[in-house]
Amino acid sequence: KEVLGFYISSHPLDQHRETIARFGNATTADLRDLPQDRRIILGGMVKSVRAVVTKSGKSAGSRMAIVTFEDAAGPIEAVLFTDAYAQFSSILMADACLFIVGKVDHTRGDPQLIADQVIPVDRAPVYLATSIEIEIKDDPETPGLARGALDHLNGVLKSARPADRGTPVPLSLVIRSAGKRYRVALPSAVAASAELLDSLGRILGPGAVRVNGGRPIEAAKSQGRPWERRGVQKPPPPVLPGEVPESSRAEGAVLAAVEAGK
Repeated sequence: KEVLGFYISSHPLDQHRETIARFGNATTADLRDLPQDRRIILGGMVKSVRAVVTKSGKSAGSRMAIVTFEDAAGPIEAVLFTDAYAQFSSILMADACLFIVGKVDHTRGDPQLIADQVIPVDRAPVYLATSIEIEIKDDPETPGLARGALDHLNGVLKSARPADRGTPVPLSLVIRSAGKRYRVALPSAVAASAELLDSLGRILGPGAVRVNGGRPIEAAKSQGRPWERRGVQKPPPPVLPGEVPESSRAEGAVLAAVEAGK
């Protein structure tokens, strides 16, 4: 690819197509039609990273970055202000397959993504999952097998709860028995770590555990009237890795200066 400018074999994103479809909720082609500040999860590959030293504002002297990021639909620019770039610069490398989480920005011509989280594609289940579904078959020809699997499952989940990092998600248990399917919501909530999924796979066998994505595209937050903002606040959303504050007006001014100096 470095010599010819294109990939002779399959595109690096091909092997992650299913993961991107499961945990992403938008494509680069969607950005143009999405409203300002709509928060999305975009899966793709880094094409290039351009670091810029800010010259004014509260972050003067710090580095931000403009990342060319592409998926199957094409490329876009993702902007990481100083806090986000300091957090994620070590994984922002050319050809890295990642998820970028951020807000759609239409204020500078072509749509961009103002990014505040970057997640390696192989860590997506830990931070972007919405639920875990575990299936057990109760086979009358092997009595006691399902009971034993449930006992092992209980032990694994108890050990996982205090140790795993990431976003805890609800668990459901599906039991297939006599041609029927029974679903039970479990009281546990765990992060879909690789260690947990490996342990469950060893106990239950391949295909018995499914990690679901499907986080919705979040609407832009409305400030509303003062009297509409009173009352009980909604709980904060699940914490993604290295969450940083939303970009401020000062950061917007910095980006405008960078764009003007291209």
